[in-house]
Amino acid sequence: MIRTLFLLEWLARFFHLGMGIRIQSLVRQRVQQATKKSSASVFVHMCAYNGVEVIESAVNSMLAQSHQNWHLFISDDASTDETWGLIEQISGCDDRIQVERLPYNLYQSGKSHRNIGLSRFKEGMWDYYAILDQDDVAERDWLARCLGLDWNGVSVLRMWNARYDWSLEHHKYEYPTAAQIMVPRTELIGIEYRRGSGLPVDTDFLYRMEFRAVKKFKAVVVAPFLCQRMRFSETNQTANPETVSITRWAFFRKYFWNA
Repeated sequence: MIRTLFLLEWLARFFHLGMGIRIQSLVRQRVQQATKKSSASVFVHMCAYNGVEVIESAVNSMLAQSHQNWHLFISDDASTDETWGLIEQISGCDDRIQVERLPYNLYQSGKSHRNIGLSRFKEGMWDYYAILDQDDVAERDWLARCLGLDWNGVSVLRMWNARYDWSLEHHKYEYPTAAQIMVPRTELIGIEYRRGSGLPVDTDFLYRMEFRAVKKFKAVVVAPFLCQRMRFSETNQTANPETVSITRWAFFRKYFWNA
C-alpha cells in the first residue's frame, strides 16, 4: 500500500502539488512501527563550516541518542573560525566521532561537500546513511524511532523537522526536508551528490533517489514524527541554495532514465 501511495504522490506532484502533498501526508500516517528494536548501525555525516557557535549542541544531541550504535563523521570545509579546534577536541571524548579537516573549501570550488561523507560511508560497513547538519539538534529518539519503522519497500526516509529561530526557543513551522534523510546501504550504490544540474544539491539528490524508487517500485516516505530541530540561519554554506534553473518536467526528461 505504501509503495502504491508513494507512486500516486510522485505522479500527483507533476500535475497538482496540493494533491501530492495531501497524499504525502497520508503516506506519513501509514508508516508502521516494526515489532522489534533495531540494532542496526548508522553513519551520520555532519558538514561543518564556521559553526563554532552551534556545532557543540548538534554533537551533544548525537551523544544523547537512545540508540547508541552510530558513527558520527564531521568534515570541516576549511573553516576560517575556531570550528576545527573545537570539533577536534570534541572527537577525543568519544571513539564514535571522527573528524577531518579539508585542505580547501569544496563548496566554494564548485564541488559538493556531502560527497566526502557519502564516500566515507561507502568505504565502511554501516547499515544506514543519515545527515545531521551542524546547526541542528536531533531529538533524543531520532535514530531509534527511524530504525523502528517498517523499512520493507522503503528506499529513502525523509526527516520531518521543525524550524526554529537561532536560539531554538521560537518555533516557526514543520516540514519534510530534502537534505536530511536516512538511506539503507543497498540504495546508495552508484549514486553521489552533484552540482550544476539546475537544482540545489540536496533537491537534485532526492529527486534522483525518487526516480530510482519509482523504477524499483519502492517508496520515499516522510517520518511520521519529529526528528530534528533546525535553526533558521546562514551558518551552513548550503543555506544559500543554488538558483533553480530547470523545471520538474525538464529534470524528469533529462535524468529519469539514467538515475
